[in-house]
Amino acid sequence: MRLTTIRNQMRQGEVRVNGEKAGKERAVFAGDEVKIFLPDKLEPAAQVPDIAYADENIAVVNKPVLCETETHLTALVRTLYPAAVPVHRLDRNTRGLVIFSLNEAAEKELLRFFKERKIEKYYRARVLGAVEKPAQKITVYLKKDPQTRKVLVSDTPKKGYLTAQLSYTVIGREGGDTWVDICLHTGRTHQIRATMAHLCHPVIGDGKYGSEAANRARDAKFQQLVAYKICFSKELCGSDPLGYLAGFEIALPERGKNYPPRLKGEVQQ
Repeated sequence: MRLTTIRNQMRQGEVRVNGEKAGKERAVFAGDEVKIFLPDKLEPAAQVPDIAYADENIAVVNKPVLCETETHLTALVRTLYPAAVPVHRLDRNTRGLVIFSLNEAAEKELLRFFKERKIEKYYRARVLGAVEKPAQKITVYLKKDPQTRKVLVSDTPKKGYLTAQLSYTVIGREGGDTWVDICLHTGRTHQIRATMAHLCHPVIGDGKYGSEAANRARDAKFQQLVAYKICFSKELCGSDPLGYLAGFEIALPERGKNYPPRLKGEVQQ
């Protein structure tokens, strides 16, 4: 890797020392942890996309970690489906299911489904500490800060903030942490990560909103967050051309290597 590449990543805020953004003047000492997030062209990519489902209109693809939806993943999917277009995205460090349209009519319908909240996305996440409430619906207000490239969270409405809603259910415990099943009701940038950190339970492995010390202690190099299931509303019946997807669910196989664990640990009732 060239030194110029590292400098470019520093300018873009893609180099961190002990979890903090580092500029070119930052001193590094023995024992410091340095993370360099590489530009797209340097990242290794799979040769064949992991297709969870496909028909003549849509393809649902299992995105790996360290893969950009709009660049790497799209290029990969287009080796099989040249007209493929992603209709939503996952964060670079989040893995899981992404929907692609395979024609213009399908793209238009899928975007409408998301706008009308007729598609539900489910995630599994390991979060820091013991979440006390077994289930909860959370409403917060989010605003992206272009300077810090983080999302600000408010418990009350504010000018410039967008409403964000999610529901979670505790499904297990692991080493003092909690596994939660999350359903998104809105699709905001960094919504799960920012919201759970706001609740003092950041996603394990999250270098932006999480605890660097906790991540190091767990040897969590990537955030433990997986988009594992997509559900189409039953209200799609009669929609053209995707009415056949009404009530349809697409999920990662429960025993597959990429499926997040559903633990049997103590769960509060």
